Amino acid sequence: MTALRIVVIGALIALVAACQTAYAPPMPRELSDAVDGARVRLAPGQDLIVNLDGNLTTGFRWFLNRSAEPQLRQVGDSTYAQRASEGRLQGAGGVTTFLFRADAKGAGQISFSYRRPWEVNLPPVRTVRFDVLVE
Repeated sequence: MTALRIVVIGALIALVAACQTAYAPPMPRELSDAVDGARVRLAPGQDLIVNLDGNLTTGFRWFLNRSAEPQLRQVGDSTYAQRASEGRLQGAGGVTTFLFRADAKGAGQISFSYRRPWEVNLPPVRTVRFDVLVE
Protein backbone atom coordinates (compact mmCIF):
# COMPACT_ATOMS: atom_id res chain seq x y z
CA MET A 1 0.00 0.00 0.00
CA THR A 2 1.32 3.40 -0.87
CA ALA A 3 1.70 6.16 1.65
CA LEU A 4 -1.00 8.20 -0.10
CA ARG A 5 -3.54 5.37 0.25
CA ILE A 6 -2.73 5.00 3.92
CA VAL A 7 -3.23 8.73 4.48
CA VAL A 8 -6.54 8.75 2.54
CA ILE A 9 -7.87 5.70 4.39
CA GLY A 10 -6.79 7.18 7.73
CA ALA A 11 -8.49 10.47 6.89
CA LEU A 12 -11.73 8.67 5.94
CA ILE A 13 -11.69 6.67 9.16
CA ALA A 14 -11.13 9.85 11.19
CA LEU A 15 -13.96 11.60 9.33
CA VAL A 16 -16.41 8.76 9.96
CA ALA A 17 -15.41 8.59 13.63
CA ALA A 18 -15.85 12.36 14.00
CA CYS A 19 -19.33 12.18 12.48
CA GLN A 20 -20.36 9.43 14.86
CA THR A 21 -19.06 11.16 17.98
CA ALA A 22 -20.35 14.59 16.96
CA TYR A 23 -23.96 13.42 17.27
CA ALA A 24 -25.12 13.02 20.82
CA PRO A 25 -28.79 12.43 21.54
CA PRO A 26 -30.47 15.43 23.16
CA MET A 27 -30.78 15.46 26.93
CA PRO A 28 -33.98 13.82 28.22
CA ARG A 29 -36.91 16.09 29.08
CA GLU A 30 -38.70 15.60 32.37
CA LEU A 31 -42.34 16.34 33.21
CA SER A 32 -44.46 15.82 36.32
CA ASP A 33 -48.12 15.92 37.21
CA ALA A 34 -47.50 19.44 38.57
CA VAL A 35 -47.44 20.68 34.96
CA ASP A 36 -50.60 18.92 33.78
CA GLY A 37 -51.55 20.11 30.29
CA ALA A 38 -48.01 21.18 29.39
CA ARG A 39 -46.76 21.17 25.83
CA VAL A 40 -43.36 19.65 25.22
CA ARG A 41 -41.15 19.74 22.12
CA LEU A 42 -38.80 16.86 21.48
CA ALA A 43 -36.24 15.99 18.85
CA PRO A 44 -36.29 12.55 17.22
CA GLY A 45 -34.44 10.14 19.48
CA GLN A 46 -34.93 12.29 22.57
CA ASP A 47 -36.29 10.67 25.75
CA LEU A 48 -39.20 11.98 27.79
CA ILE A 49 -39.42 11.07 31.47
CA VAL A 50 -42.82 11.50 33.15
CA ASN A 51 -42.87 11.44 36.98
CA LEU A 52 -46.29 11.15 38.64
CA ASP A 53 -46.84 11.42 42.40
CA GLY A 54 -48.87 8.67 44.01
CA ASN A 55 -49.11 6.11 46.74
CA LEU A 56 -49.36 2.43 45.86
CA THR A 57 -50.22 1.50 49.45
CA THR A 58 -53.68 3.04 48.93
CA GLY A 59 -54.39 0.75 45.99
CA PHE A 60 -54.24 3.61 43.50
CA ARG A 61 -51.80 3.51 40.62
CA TRP A 62 -51.07 5.43 37.42
CA PHE A 63 -52.16 4.00 34.07
CA LEU A 64 -51.20 5.17 30.60
CA ASN A 65 -54.50 5.89 28.85
CA ARG A 66 -53.32 7.32 25.58
CA SER A 67 -49.92 7.13 23.97
CA ALA A 68 -48.79 9.39 21.17
CA GLU A 69 -47.70 6.59 18.83
CA PRO A 70 -46.01 6.64 16.38
CA GLN A 71 -44.42 9.92 17.54
CA LEU A 72 -43.73 8.70 21.05
CA ARG A 73 -43.04 5.11 22.12
CA GLN A 74 -43.06 3.86 25.70
CA VAL A 75 -39.75 2.27 26.68
CA GLY A 76 -40.17 -0.56 29.17
CA ASP A 77 -42.72 -0.66 31.97
CA SER A 78 -43.43 2.09 34.45
CA THR A 79 -41.54 1.97 37.74
CA TYR A 80 -42.51 3.04 41.25
CA ALA A 81 -40.15 4.28 43.95
CA GLN A 82 -40.84 5.61 47.41
CA ARG A 83 -39.58 9.15 47.98
CA ALA A 84 -36.12 9.09 49.53
CA SER A 85 -37.05 12.09 51.69
CA GLU A 86 -39.66 9.99 53.49
CA GLY A 87 -37.22 7.23 54.36
CA ARG A 88 -38.81 3.86 54.83
CA LEU A 89 -42.02 5.04 56.43
CA GLN A 90 -44.82 2.56 55.98
CA GLY A 91 -47.58 4.00 53.81
CA ALA A 92 -45.44 6.85 52.50
CA GLY A 93 -46.00 8.06 48.97
CA GLY A 94 -43.73 7.81 45.99
CA VAL A 95 -43.35 8.47 42.30
CA THR A 96 -44.36 6.40 39.28
CA THR A 97 -42.01 6.98 36.34
CA PHE A 98 -42.79 6.39 32.67
CA LEU A 99 -40.08 6.57 30.00
CA PHE A 100 -40.84 7.44 26.37
CA ARG A 101 -38.69 7.92 23.26
CA ALA A 102 -39.50 10.27 20.40
CA ASP A 103 -39.52 8.09 17.28
CA ALA A 104 -41.23 10.07 14.53
CA LYS A 105 -41.97 13.69 13.72
CA GLY A 106 -45.50 14.88 14.39
CA ALA A 107 -47.87 15.86 17.17
CA GLY A 108 -49.69 13.71 19.69
CA GLN A 109 -50.93 13.53 23.24
CA ILE A 110 -50.22 11.25 26.16
CA SER A 111 -52.61 10.94 29.09
CA PHE A 112 -52.62 9.10 32.38
CA SER A 113 -55.24 8.20 34.98
CA TYR A 114 -54.81 7.58 38.70
CA ARG A 115 -57.25 4.94 39.87
CA ARG A 116 -57.63 1.58 41.55
CA PRO A 117 -57.48 -1.24 39.00
CA TRP A 118 -60.52 -3.04 40.39
CA GLU A 119 -62.76 0.04 40.35
CA VAL A 120 -63.57 -0.20 36.66
CA ASN A 121 -66.95 1.55 36.89
CA LEU A 122 -65.67 4.60 38.77
CA PRO A 123 -63.95 7.60 37.19
CA PRO A 124 -60.26 8.08 38.01
CA VAL A 125 -59.49 10.37 40.94
CA ARG A 126 -56.95 12.22 38.83
CA THR A 127 -56.00 12.55 35.17
CA VAL A 128 -52.93 14.14 33.61
CA ARG A 129 -52.19 14.87 29.97
CA PHE A 130 -49.34 16.33 27.94
CA ASP A 131 -49.23 17.53 24.34
CA VAL A 132 -46.13 16.35 22.51
CA LEU A 133 -44.54 17.74 19.38
CA VAL A 134 -41.62 15.88 17.81
CA GLU A 135 -39.77 18.04 15.29
